[in-house]
Amino acid sequence: MGAGLTRRNQLPTLLARITRQSRDRLGLTLGQRVYAQVKAVALME
Repeated sequence: MGAGLTRRNQLPTLLARITRQSRDRLGLTLGQRVYAQVKAVALME
């Protein structure tokens, strides 16, 4: 399946690396459902 496509009743998964400090500051725990906001920039030469 392509990005953003899921099986029925299954949410999309995004893998990301963050620092331990960020994890602690955000109070994140294993298996916790979170939302991600992604910002992209295109650079032209």
